[in-house]
Amino acid sequence: MNSWTPINSSNAPSGRYHHTAQWNHYEMIIWGGESTIYLATGGRYNPSTDFWLATASQGAPTPRTEHTAVWTGSEMIIWGGYADPAVANGAAYCALIGESPAYSAFYQAPVCPRAQCCDSGSMLLSRDSIAGTPEQNQPNTLNGTCPDGASGTYHIDESLDRIIVHSSDANHMQPGALVQVIAEAWCASANDALDLYYTNHVDSINWQFLATYPCASSSNLQSFQHRFQLASNEGLHAIRAIIRKQGSASQCAIGPYNDNDDLILDLCYEPPRAASNPSPANGGQACADPVLSWDAVPGASWYDVYFDGYPVCMNITNTSCPVMQSFGTHSWYVVTTTFCGNVSTGPVWTFMIDTFPPALIGNTLLQSKSSSSVQLDWTDSSDAVSYHVYRCPVPELPFPDNWQMIGEPIQSIYFDPVLSDPNPYYYKITALDACSNEN
Repeated sequence: MNSWTPINSSNAPSGRYHHTAQWNHYEMIIWGGESTIYLATGGRYNPSTDFWLATASQGAPTPRTEHTAVWTGSEMIIWGGYADPAVANGAAYCALIGESPAYSAFYQAPVCPRAQCCDSGSMLLSRDSIAGTPEQNQPNTLNGTCPDGASGTYHIDESLDRIIVHSSDANHMQPGALVQVIAEAWCASANDALDLYYTNHVDSINWQFLATYPCASSSNLQSFQHRFQLASNEGLHAIRAIIRKQGSASQCAIGPYNDNDDLILDLCYEPPRAASNPSPANGGQACADPVLSWDAVPGASWYDVYFDGYPVCMNITNTSCPVMQSFGTHSWYVVTTTFCGNVSTGPVWTFMIDTFPPALIGNTLLQSKSSSSVQLDWTDSSDAVSYHVYRCPVPELPFPDNWQMIGEPIQSIYFDPVLSDPNPYYYKITALDACSNEN
């Protein structure tokens, strides 16, 4: 339709002119320009939602007007302009929805949430505890296993200051996706170099070399960009950026002026597989005070077990849970949680405590006797796993209190070495099942 429609001005950038405007396939990005002063602010307008979002101010170029802006397909690059006098610098703006990482005391490195773009900001700024500006939470490497050099002065000597990772499209970073890494480092010498490494699992680290980029000049902050494809597995992945003073590439560059920093990416999207293969089996039986068990779930960090609707084993890392019950029918299920915090609740399983004794034995025979032994035979009980043989010289005495248990055979035969004795002996034989129920 050949017409104009007003757009929402709420949260829009302040009035300006000589600014730039770029289209990122779904938003218009406004930045810089001037009004009564030179500006270093901007905004992103989404016509589908009629909504403005301010551009990030952290890391933005200095105020300017009449600058140049280009869209690369995933970011806007600002260069030059005028701010009395002319400006000879610029910056790349990640136009995707960005997030800031949070430092993980467990992994001892910053962790990015699920996002299109993640920027370490000032979290990695500087190196170790060098003069001028110490690095926060140094060394910022997985499990603190790769230390930084402690020599020199901030922005005179080498430091890795910032890591930005973003998807190459408008989607969240996800397993198998193509991503762009931007590392900013202070190069003290043109002989310095920046190395990039990647691991697709922070709990089973296997650093893969990505690239080495030499510093183009000395005594300045330089930006290095690298594009690569993430591995296809979900979980926590990590990027390692290293600025080193000469030497050769290594996954942990040890040296007095070297800086190693990691940025962890949360690529957890799917819930874990539900727990399976229960014991006791669903619909089956169990003995009193059973131990519940199930197969381990790949990627599980811990399990919570609910028995008859109540929590009984919480935050356990093994796949078994003892419960105290001596009779009745019961239900239970397992909730599985991954290290990413994704959860799956398994099916409800039921079982019955076996309190029924096995069938009575039959056809008990005195198979043979001699002056030194007696052989007893009987017909097997259908679900018996063992038998008890009792003996008593007076059959009227209470059973089993006054009867002596003389054997525990697992087959339906027993030899009693009674030796020579003129007195008579009387026998009783009972069957026991797997739960020690006795008939």
